[in-house]
Amino acid sequence: MNGVRFSLLLCLAVTLAMTTGTQAQSIDLDTTFVQWDGLDDQGDGLFGWNDATASNDGFINSDGDHFDDAMGLRIDGTAYGADISQAVVNGLNVMLPAQSISGLVVQVEFQATNASPIMRQVIRLTNPTGSSINTSVQWINNTGNDSSQVTVGTSSGDLIETIADRWIVTSDSSDVNEAGTEANLWIIQGPGAPTVTANTINMTESESNFGGSGDEGLETFMNVEVPAGQTRYVMYFVGATTTGQEALDLAVGFDDTDSALFQSLIADMSNDQVTQLVNWLNISSWNYQTIARTRNQIFVGQVFDLVFNSTATGEALTVKTILDGLTEDQRVQVMQQAIPQINMATLGATLGSQQLISHMLDGRILTRLNSMSKTDNYFDLTTTLAATDSISTGDALESMNQTPSRGVNLWAQSINSFGDQDSDTNAAGYSWQTYGGAVGLDRQLNDHWLFGMALTGYNASVEGANQSGDADTTAFNLAAYAGWKNGPTHVQGGLALG
Repeated sequence: MNGVRFSLLLCLAVTLAMTTGTQAQSIDLDTTFVQWDGLDDQGDGLFGWNDATASNDGFINSDGDHFDDAMGLRIDGTAYGADISQAVVNGLNVMLPAQSISGLVVQVEFQATNASPIMRQVIRLTNPTGSSINTSVQWINNTGNDSSQVTVGTSSGDLIETIADRWIVTSDSSDVNEAGTEANLWIIQGPGAPTVTANTINMTESESNFGGSGDEGLETFMNVEVPAGQTRYVMYFVGATTTGQEALDLAVGFDDTDSALFQSLIADMSNDQVTQLVNWLNISSWNYQTIARTRNQIFVGQVFDLVFNSTATGEALTVKTILDGLTEDQRVQVMQQAIPQINMATLGATLGSQQLISHMLDGRILTRLNSMSKTDNYFDLTTTLAATDSISTGDALESMNQTPSRGVNLWAQSINSFGDQDSDTNAAGYSWQTYGGAVGLDRQLNDHWLFGMALTGYNASVEGANQSGDADTTAFNLAAYAGWKNGPTHVQGGLALG
């Protein structure tokens, strides 16, 4: 009886072990040109892609076994691995969970695309400590070519793989035009002189459980310094094609970071990510339209993208260098400040307000000159309201018919105007409003001369539609004016300070 009880307990224990040991399903990404298969732990805790199948005809004729595990990562010799069930998959993007390794917070992102047979891998290294950390980044790839693997191209133009090579193309055939081959493109670093480059490149990998029947593949080492409290990024690309020539043609697109291919592959990256890449130099996502938040900004973004997607020289290069260092929010602010509608509307409202003040003073002088022959006591308070669809002229209304004396006369007058500019296809509209007024004193010295002073002030505000921007201007002026009249002839003028 005791023996039966023992057997039941043993059976239950085995069942529980099998249940709790079940792993979440690996991740596959299917794109137009490549099926990226089996992202998971590929052995020894190393995360990577188990295989890739490439095709140029909708997978009717396809070539599989591009990898026997690829895009694995070690930081200071420690394998980067994670619970696959914690990975976040968003379309063709996979974000793996962050891991703490050698004092750094390490996170890996993969981005596939339907536009090309290329996978982007970005490694985020964050240093939460108060001291700088130097670390070794090891990139591990094993091809399905096994003993048939040959190098068919490098960025230096020969077939010898060295640390000077930015990219390498491998295949299972030395004939780059042979169809049905398994060719791989390995992008290690960018052109120019990046802060970090590979210090070791091997055409085999040294893992015991990562890979298939052969060790053939590509393995690189980089030394990366991450300053205290900062983040650095390492970016690789991998391509899978059906001929060696296709891979070589794609590789050319990585010789220039302004190329359409390269720009399309980093268009979704933030400027913070791009500027903190260590193995790429002087690149920016330069896609202002994607970060624009209003229609006006989209219009400005189109201009920015046109200018900065080209090879900049002279003053344009100076501006591009400055903008390279901006965060995404700062870039949005630059676009906002470049929006012509709001700036011109503010200028128009300001000039219109000054015209209102000028017309008001002209009207005051003319009214007094025309009444200089009258001698009754006088107090003048007039108001002008101009509610039109454009900036008003500010012409004063006919003043009261009381006759002024040759003493000091006090007067006051207000101004107001408002209007709207409708939105159009390329830009949001805006509305404006101006209000203000003047208080003045003047005196008729004799039958010919009038002198006066006035304090004027106004506020001109412009409000853009769809949160495209607001502007507000307030100004005060102290004006002195004079007029002379003799019969039908009169002269008038003034001087304003403010």
